Amino acid sequence: NVYDSYYKTIKKVDLPKDDTEYIPRITWTSDPETFAVFTLNKQQKIMRMYQINCKSQLFNLLYEEREEQWFDYKSLKHIHFLPDNKFTLLSERDGFRHLYLYNANGILNHQITNGNFDVTDVYGVDTLRNIIYYQAAKKNCLKREIYAYDLNKNKETIVQEENGWNTAVFSTDFSFYEHQYSSLNKPTSYNWFNAKNKQIRASDENAVLTEKIEKKYLKEFFSIKNETGDSLFAWIMKPKNFDPNKKYPVVVKIHGAPETQI
Repeated sequence: NVYDSYYKTIKKVDLPKDDTEYIPRITWTSDPETFAVFTLNKQQKIMRMYQINCKSQLFNLLYEEREEQWFDYKSLKHIHFLPDNKFTLLSERDGFRHLYLYNANGILNHQITNGNFDVTDVYGVDTLRNIIYYQAAKKNCLKREIYAYDLNKNKETIVQEENGWNTAVFSTDFSFYEHQYSSLNKPTSYNWFNAKNKQIRASDENAVLTEKIEKKYLKEFFSIKNETGDSLFAWIMKPKNFDPNKKYPVVVKIHGAPETQI
C-alpha cells in the first residue's frame, strides 16, 4: 500500500499474484517518486525486484534471480541504489557470493568482484566519491579483509588486511570508520580511521585480556577431510600446560547452519 500524507489516501499496489508469496523487503530508490519491492515465491527460489511509482502505483520488473536450492533473502539488505539509480547487489549465480553493478533499467553493467571467494558483508556506498566498501574472504576462508571499490575507476583497493578477522563500522557520510580486528589468540581491538585511511585514534588493544588469554589458553587451527575429500576447517583450544600423554574431557561445538564458521 502507498499512503499519501497530503491527501491522506491509501492506494494498493496490485503486484502479480504468481510467485509472490513473500515480500522480504521494501526500500526507496534514489528517485523520491519510486520505491522497490522484493518478492519471493513459496519455495524461495525465485526473487523479483519491482520498481513502483508512488503516484500511479504502476510497476515494472527491474530484476529477477532464480536459484536451484533457495535464495538467501538476507542478501537483499545489501542492495544499494546510487544517485543515478544504478544499483549494486550480491548474487551467488557463479557459485560464489559476489557484487554486481546494474544500470537503472535493470541491465547488468559489470561484475564488481570475481574469483573463488565470497563477499561476506557490504558496508555501503559513499555516494559523493562513488566508492563501495565491503568485506571479503579473498585471501583465505579463515580470514576477512576490508576492501573499497571505486565505481568511477573500476578499481579495487585494500582498506584493512590484518592477519585475522577485520570488520568495519562506517559513519553515515563515510568520512570515518571504526576498524575492529581480532585473530585466533587475540581479542577484538578497536581503532578509528578517516576516509584517507589515516589512523586518528587507537584503543588499548585489549592488552589486559590478551595477556590473560596467552597465559591460560592456546588455540590452533586444523583441517579434517570429509567423505568427498573436501577440507573442513576447525580449531581446538588447549590449556597452556597441556600434556599429550594425559586424557582430557572435551567439549565439541558443531557447525550447525549455513553462513557461519562458528
